[in-house]
Parts: sequence; structure tokens; C-alpha cells
Amino acid sequence: MSINVSSIGVSEGVQQFVVEVVVDPPSLVTLGVATQKVILDGVGIGDHIQVVMPYDGQSIVVTAAPDGEGSADINFQSSSLSTVDLASGTFKFIITRA
Repeated sequence: MSINVSSIGVSEGVQQFVVEVVVDPPSLVTLGVATQKVILDGVGIGDHIQVVMPYDGQSIVVTAAPDGEGSADINFQSSSLSTVDLASGTFKFIITRA
């Protein structure tokens, strides 16, 4: 569930807005990969999504891509040599639409 949506800019046919969502990341084993679905109000196929975590990512790379209207897949990839358990937090998703 999206908890906050705010517009951050429009120029030359490009829109940007931020959606904030509470995410509880999965536990990642050594060099592990996991995907999690999230509801993002306003996102659509073809949009570009940047993910901003609310804390230090501890060797985790996080990306996201729309998987339909109003939802996206978040991909977590660990480069750590041990299991990483990230805390739940409010992630920001910067969505750009051309």
C-alpha cells in the first residue's frame, strides 16, 4: 500500500513523482537474490523506477521495475559473504515517465 505520493517535476513531456511505501525486505543468504512485489500508486509499464532505501543497504543492490499498472517488482541482490537481514522501513520510489 502506497503511503504518500508527491509530484516532484514536469518538463518537456517528462513527469517525475515519488511514492513512499513501507517495505519489509526478505532475508538474503550469501550472494542471494530475491524479488518482492509492491503496490505503487500511479506506476505503469514503461516507467523508470529509482529506489531509495531509508538506511545503509549493507552490500545490497536494490532495483525495481513496473510489472503492471499500479505495481512493481523490487529486486534485492546481496554481494555480502554472509546472510543479511534488512529492517522494515519506508522506501522511496522515484518514478519517471516520458
